[in-house]
Amino acid sequence: NAFLTDSLIIYTNRNGKDVLGFVSKIQGMPWYLVTKTDKSRIFNILTAKLLTISGISLLLFLLLTSVLIYYYNKSQKDIYRSLYISNLELLKSQNKIVEHEKILSSIYNAAAEVILTIELPERRITHTNNAIEQIFGWKPAEVIGNSTAIFFPDDKAWERTGLIMQDAIKNKQVFCHTERKLVNKNKQPIYCDVHTSFIYQNDIAVKAVSVYHDITEIKQLIDELTDARAQAERNEKYKTMLLADIAHEVRSPLNGVLGFSELLLMKPDIPKEKRIYYLEIIKKTGDRMSETINDIMELSRIEAGATDLKISSVNLYQMTDYFYAFFKPEAECKGLELRLHNRLKT
Repeated sequence: NAFLTDSLIIYTNRNGKDVLGFVSKIQGMPWYLVTKTDKSRIFNILTAKLLTISGISLLLFLLLTSVLIYYYNKSQKDIYRSLYISNLELLKSQNKIVEHEKILSSIYNAAAEVILTIELPERRITHTNNAIEQIFGWKPAEVIGNSTAIFFPDDKAWERTGLIMQDAIKNKQVFCHTERKLVNKNKQPIYCDVHTSFIYQNDIAVKAVSVYHDITEIKQLIDELTDARAQAERNEKYKTMLLADIAHEVRSPLNGVLGFSELLLMKPDIPKEKRIYYLEIIKKTGDRMSETINDIMELSRIEAGATDLKISSVNLYQMTDYFYAFFKPEAECKGLELRLHNRLKT
């Protein structure tokens, strides 16, 4: 390299000295003093050096370009490989999700309980399972989009249940349990044990999932047992009353028999007609006691409802006369006067 001022060489580096080595002093020499041959030689040397530099630069450029292309292709392959692996993992995850959805759907539809997904606050049905047809008689497509009011016997019952849910939501509860009397598609009563879970978004209940367990048979069984218990308590009360009546019915004839027997033994001089009369009373009293005992044995038939009703005519005159004669000795023993005014005709 050389710096020129007014065609004078004022400076040259080492390379310039090597090129113009035949000149002892280069600085201060005019450029034109260099011969044409020397100029050609200088240009040839400079051209060769430029070509050498250009070649090296080109080689470096190509080498650098190759390195860049290599690493670019490698990074592209790595990116494509990562994308492929990511897509493959995503596909596997999607397949697992689909498989899990199928399993959950099978469990959802195989459940014996009715499962309802309800949109709040309208309480509109968005999803249900197949059990709704078995319990309520509705097909899933018939109830989706409708209000849960279709399951209630009247609007008041539906509103009462709504108040219970509102109270649970107000207290930020995630779970609510109630027992409800509902109706099926044919308006027949169904009793259900209902468990409801609430789904909140920003502290606002937006959905509810309710599980309806049919307890109609259990409810009917409880009602039947309750009625049977009440009936048993009534029967026990009736038995107590009946036993008291039976004790009276047995004791009274027995007292009559004992009274007339003692009378006959204490007064052996009683006229024959009166003695026969008293013996007849004793006989009738014995018959009455026998009938009472038969009535006691008939208790089992009464409870089973197998008692036959016997209708027959009676002589009220003889009946009143019999009771008068039966109770008169006992009344006299107690210092009582027993009178009979029988105006019935024989």
